[in-house]
Amino acid sequence: MKIKARSWSMLTNQDKMFLLRAISQRSKFQHQLVEKV
Repeated sequence: MKIKARSWSMLTNQDKMFLLRAISQRSKFQHQLVEKV
């Protein structure tokens, strides 16, 4: 998922926090899957 700088600057801080949190949670979930395998 790529976000253009232009659209990113239009986002509010709340939107940025939500996106960053979602991305970090997804990466953690992927790491857990890798560790299980």
